Amino acid sequence: MNKMKYKEILTAGIGSGLEYYDFLIFGFFAPIFAPLFFPVDNHFLAVLWGYLAFAIGFISRPIGGIIFGHIGDRTGRKAALSYSILFMGFGTLLIGILPTYEQIGILAPILLILARIAQGISIGGEFAGGTIFSVEHGKTANRPGFAGGLVLFGAMGGTLAASIANYIYTISPLMSWRYPFILGFFISVIGLYIRKGIVETEAFEEVKNNNKIQQYPVITGIKKYPKRITYIAMLNWFGVSIFITYWIFMPTYLKKVLPSISANLIDLSIPLSIFVCMLTVLVTGHISDNKIHRSTIIKIAVPSLAIFLFTMYFNLYYLTLTTFLMCQFIFAILNGMWASAVRTYTVEIITDIEIRYSSYAFANNLGEILGGFTPLIATILISMKNGNIMVGIFISSIGMLALFAIHQISKLISQEKDLSLQNFTFNKLSHGT
Repeated sequence: MNKMKYKEILTAGIGSGLEYYDFLIFGFFAPIFAPLFFPVDNHFLAVLWGYLAFAIGFISRPIGGIIFGHIGDRTGRKAALSYSILFMGFGTLLIGILPTYEQIGILAPILLILARIAQGISIGGEFAGGTIFSVEHGKTANRPGFAGGLVLFGAMGGTLAASIANYIYTISPLMSWRYPFILGFFISVIGLYIRKGIVETEAFEEVKNNNKIQQYPVITGIKKYPKRITYIAMLNWFGVSIFITYWIFMPTYLKKVLPSISANLIDLSIPLSIFVCMLTVLVTGHISDNKIHRSTIIKIAVPSLAIFLFTMYFNLYYLTLTTFLMCQFIFAILNGMWASAVRTYTVEIITDIEIRYSSYAFANNLGEILGGFTPLIATILISMKNGNIMVGIFISSIGMLALFAIHQISKLISQEKDLSLQNFTFNKLSHGT
C-alpha cells in the first residue's frame, strides 16, 4: 500500500474514531445522567428511560444512512464524510450544555432525544462511509481487509476513549458528566479539519467519469440486493448486540451483583479489553488479505462468540476476579476477529460501486436499529427470574441468525459464480471457440 493510500485510510479511521467517541459516551454515561432528564422515583425506570434514549440514536441511523449514502453515491465519499462529522459535533455539544428537567421541565428530555437523533443520523452515514472509503482505497493495493481493519481500529479507538472518560469520571470527584460531551464537539471540529485534505476513491471517480451516477441509489440498491441487505442487517444486529451488551450494559450490572470485584477494576477492564480487541482487528485484517478468507473467519468467530457469551451469562453470578479477566480477554480476541472480517466482507459483496454507499449504509443501519434496543431488552430480561440465562439465550439466538446469514451469503455468491461460469462457457461455444 503506497503512502497516499495510508494517508486516506488513516484519516478515515481517525474520523470514525472521533465520531464513535461522540456517539458512545451517551451509552456509558446514560445511567449517570438519566435521572436528571427522566425524573422518576424508581432509579431502575430512570436508567431504562436513559437506555431508551440511547436506542433512539440507533433508530435514527437509517435516516443518516439514506441521506449520507445518497450524498456519497452521487457527490462522493469525501463530501458525505465531511458533512456527517460536523452534524455529530453539534448534536454532542447540545447534550453537553443541555439544562436538566429541574431547570426547564419537559423540554429537557425532548431536547435530549432530539440531540440523540442528530447523533444517530450522523453515525448512520459515518461508519458505513468510512469503511467503504477505506476498503475502496485498500482494494487498489490488494489490501482491503487491512484497510477496513484500520477504520475499525479507529472506531474502537473512539470507543476506548469513551470508556476511559467513563473511568475517569468514576474515580474523580471533580469530573462532570458534561465535560466529555463538550469535548466531543471540539473533537469533531478537529476531525473535520483532518478530512479536508483527503482524496476521493478511484472507484467512485471511475463511476463519475463513466456517467454511472444513479438518481436514487438507495432505491436501486434495495431492488437489486434485497437478500444481501437483509443478511448484512442480520450480521450487524449480532455485532452491535454483543458490542453494546458486553462493553456498555454488562459493566453497570456487574457492579451491582458482584461486590467481590472492585467497581473501579470493572471499569478499568473495559478499555484494556477494547485495546486487545483493536490489536486483534489489525492482525485479522492482515490475515484475511493473505491467508484465510474473510467468510471463513466469520464462520469460526460467530459460533465461538455465541457459545462463549451463553456460557458466561449462565455463570454470571459465579465469576471470580480471575475468570472475569479471562472473559474480557477471550471476548476481545473473538470480537476482534469477527468485527474485522465482517466489515470488509459485507462491503465487498455490494459489488455495484455506484450504489454501494447507499445499499451498505441502509443494510448496516437496519441491523443497528435492532442492536440499539439490546441494552433495553437486556435490562428487562436481567430483572426477571434466571435473567442472566435469558440474556445469554437472547444473545446466542442472534448469533445463530448471524451464522445463518453468512451461510446464505456464501450460497448466493457460489450460485452467482456458477451462473457466470455457465454464461462464459455458453458464449465461448456460441462463438465457436
